[in-house]
Amino acid sequence: MKQGNEAIHAYFESFKHQQQQLLNECKIILIGDGSAGKTSLVKCLMEDKFNPNEPQTHGIRIRDWKINNISVHFWDFGGQDIMHASHTFFLSKRSLYLLVLDGRKDEKTEYWLKHIQTFGGNAPVIIVLNKADENPAFDLERKSLKRKYPNIEDFVRFSCSTGEGKRNLELLLKKCLPQLELVNTPFAQSWFNIKNKLRDMKDDFISYDDYLKLCHDEGIKSEEARKTLITFLDNLGIIVHYPEMGLEDTHVLNPRWLTNAVYKIINSKKVSQKAGVLDLNDLSEILKPQKDEENPYHYPKNKHDYIINIMKKFEICFPLDVRTVLIPDLLCKDEPDFTFDKDENLQFIFQYDFLPKSVFPRFMVQMQNDIESNLYWRSGVVLMDSDLGTRAVIRCDDTEKQIYISVIGEQKRDYFAYLRKAFRIINDSFEIPIVDELIPLPDNPDFTVSYEELIGLERMRETHIAIGKLEQRYSISKLLDGIEKPDERKMIINEILKAKEINMPIDNRSQVEIKDSFIQKQSSRQSQKVSQKNKNVITINEIQGLFKNIKEDLIDEADISLADEKDKHRLTKELEHIEKAFEDASDAVDKEQSIKPESKNRIETFVKSLENTESRIGKVYGLLEKGKEYGQKFYELYNKIAPVVGLASLTL
Repeated sequence: MKQGNEAIHAYFESFKHQQQQLLNECKIILIGDGSAGKTSLVKCLMEDKFNPNEPQTHGIRIRDWKINNISVHFWDFGGQDIMHASHTFFLSKRSLYLLVLDGRKDEKTEYWLKHIQTFGGNAPVIIVLNKADENPAFDLERKSLKRKYPNIEDFVRFSCSTGEGKRNLELLLKKCLPQLELVNTPFAQSWFNIKNKLRDMKDDFISYDDYLKLCHDEGIKSEEARKTLITFLDNLGIIVHYPEMGLEDTHVLNPRWLTNAVYKIINSKKVSQKAGVLDLNDLSEILKPQKDEENPYHYPKNKHDYIINIMKKFEICFPLDVRTVLIPDLLCKDEPDFTFDKDENLQFIFQYDFLPKSVFPRFMVQMQNDIESNLYWRSGVVLMDSDLGTRAVIRCDDTEKQIYISVIGEQKRDYFAYLRKAFRIINDSFEIPIVDELIPLPDNPDFTVSYEELIGLERMRETHIAIGKLEQRYSISKLLDGIEKPDERKMIINEILKAKEINMPIDNRSQVEIKDSFIQKQSSRQSQKVSQKNKNVITINEIQGLFKNIKEDLIDEADISLADEKDKHRLTKELEHIEKAFEDASDAVDKEQSIKPESKNRIETFVKSLENTESRIGKVYGLLEKGKEYGQKFYELYNKIAPVVGLASLTL
């Protein structure tokens, strides 16, 4: 139990006056390349069948199996590169992983092991060397891998066509599954009843109100107990929910419903023809069932925002404006033409031991407000900060597992510090174990030196570093001063020495002293910035006051127009959440940083709901006498503040 004291208390309270039994249930996640044979392996285990022409899995296949009285849920993920980001919706640290490798190929073994390490933590892994009959000599450096990845339980040679290894894998599963935390977790009878009712439902999703009704029928009245139970159900894969996103009203019962939607969007011809730009007005057509589609899923219009918000949360896409989003993985591969003066540019390289495919798209999503004139492509982006007088080109090389940064302009070191901090925070969020920071030599950029090496030499009071291949010595202070100021370097050295994680918000440049140093050299520009900040504070205060009036009028109108008391209550709660989001926006203005993602989502959803008469807020707003007057003033103020805190601007 790792959910906090209140959750633990709710868990044990559930046992009072009830029978309890072990859950005896778990999730097994199969990952590997698209042709590795994951689906065939599951069929071989469950049915002792083999189809040599088994089609590739798109999205997820979920199948249930029983072994030694343990209910197993196989989650078979498709191996297509473009869908890897969507898989992170469901990867869990409380599962067993089967890494299935194709014995006919030189597989990316460590790529997948690091993928599991990043998203599954120390979850146990069994490596299956599949198609052993086609390449009997195929094997791995087992001892070396187990030293690097101690969560590897064992290796199994396997063949779906001959049955080789089937018995060994079954025995290994019988040994490993009883050791999983969820398998040995006691459940109260009422919790079992809800779990079984949800599993038996044929719906693709349910509302939170429906879930509450199930809990009420089973006598589960504590809100903390209901939250704890739903977390367990999420870990088991019975339900998928994201309460931290403000999306607690929808709980997905069928994960394929969600991944199928993402698959349709990502593989849509409409999106491809527009180089990764999705017009949200096209969603109805993109998501509609196709004639040749088996067991088609249905996507009501009121669930479209939910799907897009999930994609935003996992940074598969980012908003260009209120009605369009960009999917970085679908951008053109070719780099566009642009000019960039390389004289006296600051250069830096992140060298990864493992570079998750979503690191660079996530960076692009977070830097969207700085992107210059649509200069972005699948593996690169041009950024600009007019306040600092800087431009930057960032390129990603998946093959070399490197990200290159090049910055020019007046305050290039300040802007670089900001970019570097952004990447460090992204790296920390992935728990990437090894990222080496390299500095290209100014006169020989093909040669690099390690940043930490230079820091160590400087602390040892060395003045120069010798590069034998070039037969040259370079000033350590000049190399380091080229990318950062000495006072900033002291702070970074302290961070390294203390070995503390950095939890700074992505846009908070003041904490890395960017703006402090900028102030000292540009006092006239600082006064302009202070003046602009004061204007921003006034604007956000005006928005908060206007929203308060809108909220009060909506509640008054709801008392008259809505007959259902539950609808009134839901509307009031929704407006309270939005009011809190505007408070977060006010804090963001004050701290000169981006708004929190969950607050951003709430505000943008509210803005769209004003024009959507099918939404709960839109229905009531359309009845307000002052609706038009409110709207004109609100949109005007909103567009002033949107770029300041990272909200999507409105196209009026």
